[in-house]
Amino acid sequence: MTPPEHFLIGISCANIFYSLMGIFRKNWYTYIKIFFIMGLMAIIPDIDSFYGVYTSTDPMIGHRGVTHSFLGVAVLACIVVVSISLLSVFIRVFTGYWKYLLKYFHKKVTGEKSEVIILKYVIAPISPKHFFLFLLFAFISGSSHLLCDLPQPPSVWKGIPLFFPMKDGGQFVRNGGWSLIGWYDIKIMWILAGAAALSLPAVIISRFFDLVRVRFIAIPFFVLIILFNGGVLYWIGKYIAGCRYEGELKWNQYQANVIDELPVEIKNITLKGRTIFISIFRQVQGYK
Repeated sequence: MTPPEHFLIGISCANIFYSLMGIFRKNWYTYIKIFFIMGLMAIIPDIDSFYGVYTSTDPMIGHRGVTHSFLGVAVLACIVVVSISLLSVFIRVFTGYWKYLLKYFHKKVTGEKSEVIILKYVIAPISPKHFFLFLLFAFISGSSHLLCDLPQPPSVWKGIPLFFPMKDGGQFVRNGGWSLIGWYDIKIMWILAGAAALSLPAVIISRFFDLVRVRFIAIPFFVLIILFNGGVLYWIGKYIAGCRYEGELKWNQYQANVIDELPVEIKNITLKGRTIFISIFRQVQGYK
């Protein structure tokens, strides 16, 4: 799959987990942070496209190497969550200062007792409760990338080293390469884009109106978001299971037929996007 497809799957997962937290009143986690962590983690395993030797089968320097393993995803999840948490702390140092001033002058003007504990506010993003849950979200999203790469052709790598550093006969064990789908799929991309276009406004509305406090509305609302995104992911799984990759030429022809059936505007966007990604893909390969 291409980065947009991986990213959109990460966003569907983010919508599901955010909605679960809404159901259980765990509304202290910001949607922006969940969105960013899970969206980034869904595409970051492909960082191995930009270093080493692209076509190498050595998992330390080639594409579909160590970053395409559960161990690699766990390490990347730690790096991403720690980085974003520290950034959040840095931002809160400044916002906390102004929040303190606001409370201080409010107290002087009104005489009301109004306190803000700056230290608690600043270090909240790195509290164990927050850190480990975000780490779980990041790992799940990164693992979705691995699962989506399994049905693709084996290519020169013969799959991905899912359980790196496991070896068999002196060689790193690789999984996948099932040849069910090609490296991109237009149907999957637009189905996911449509799911995001419907789910994102719904989540934003829930935050804007603070629906988590109105339980008789919040619970069915969040359940619908979960069922919708879960249904989309289930459809993708069934669709992939029913496909069969029989070579690049046939796959490209199949994708061309799908594009021809799209509305004109969406067709034009798709063709331009495909051209851009093919260009990037070839440049990466050529660079290596």
